[in-house]
Amino acid sequence: MLPLPVTAHSSLIPRRTRIAACILAGASVLALPAMAAVSDSAAPATLTLDRALAQALEASPDLGAGMQNAAGMTARIDQAGALPNPMLRFGAMDPASSYGFPDTSEKRIEIEQRFPWFGKNGLRRDMAARTAEAAEHDAATTRRELILRVKETYYSLYITQQTLALARDELPVLEQLADTTRSRYATGTAGQADVLAAETEITLLRRRLIQLEHEEMHVWAQLAQLRNQSPDEATPAQAVSPPPEIAPPELDTLLALAAQSRPEIAAARSRREEARLARRLMQKESLPDYALGVEYRDYADARDDLMVSVGVELPIWQGRNHAAIRESEHMAAAADDMLESTEREVEHDVADAYHMLESTTHLRSLYRSALIPQAQARYAALAAGYGAGEAPFRDLLESARLVLEARVMDVMNAGETGLALARLERAVGADLASPPSRSELGREAP
Repeated sequence: MLPLPVTAHSSLIPRRTRIAACILAGASVLALPAMAAVSDSAAPATLTLDRALAQALEASPDLGAGMQNAAGMTARIDQAGALPNPMLRFGAMDPASSYGFPDTSEKRIEIEQRFPWFGKNGLRRDMAARTAEAAEHDAATTRRELILRVKETYYSLYITQQTLALARDELPVLEQLADTTRSRYATGTAGQADVLAAETEITLLRRRLIQLEHEEMHVWAQLAQLRNQSPDEATPAQAVSPPPEIAPPELDTLLALAAQSRPEIAAARSRREEARLARRLMQKESLPDYALGVEYRDYADARDDLMVSVGVELPIWQGRNHAAIRESEHMAAAADDMLESTEREVEHDVADAYHMLESTTHLRSLYRSALIPQAQARYAALAAGYGAGEAPFRDLLESARLVLEARVMDVMNAGETGLALARLERAVGADLASPPSRSELGREAP
């Protein structure tokens, strides 16, 4: 039996899906009339990628948690910019020997409001805003990651279903081939080994069908989990559509788009700005906070008094503040480095995904314009030779496996292309169905 050659990009496909495809190609044959297309009879309703994505984005608890966290961080902005509550004091004074609360000879009512030094609350509010921005970008990262996982599972399901369809279409053809071989054996024009070989292929194919059906159930369960559905909703009653064939923009356009669209970069920028604001705030912490107060005194046997007070904090213990300034400077430098690291990582992600998609696109052309037609022509020639008694049955089987391998590789390549496109969109941080041009992007965000 011929093994399935592993393509250069088979790592794009989850291991279980690769195994399922290799199982089929390594153990079964396909007659030429069934090679034209997968059967469309009794086709189930189609679950579109858009539908699967909409369900996942609506129901994902992880994404919901990220969005709620961002909303919570946004609610902190008003808290950070608010003044502390004023302090209200009441006092009642009398000689200790004749103290009689509340009817004392002197009563005092005071209200005091503390104020941070000018600009401190504004910086705290801006820092909270940057924290909220980073949380929103983190939620966007979770969203892009969820989209990638749904697309990966969706296209893995496409590979499994198409491979399973090939196997199901092949079974009646194999049975017809076995009947033909039995007839030739009965007339003495074929050996018993040919009959046993054909019957063995049928048995192996039925075994592989069971394995592929189990694989389909497994991938459907994964897709149901991503859509936050229970296991009993994972019945594979729907088929998926093939991945789209989209020509991506040039690499420099994608890099510019990623610099503006990738949420990890935006989050790193927000955290860098937050760290810079924190450094400015720490530098202001050496300036004193102050308090304003008003006190009213009520005397039983004298005139009442009104007093206005002003209090100023004495920042004489500067050691802690100097340490806080040094900490903020280190954190600001770390945020700068983190942003640079994130930008460089994104550039490599985009370049790797772009070249992977480019390679799978070239392989698709090779399979469909050369490998499959060549394998089919070879099979047709051997089938004619076998019918005329001029070609051995083992060569016909080998040629049929080669055709099947080519078709399975084409199915796998279609899935790989969808996976590569999904990973390029994840690397860029945007959908590529209608991406902007390089000129439309303008200058990159600072």
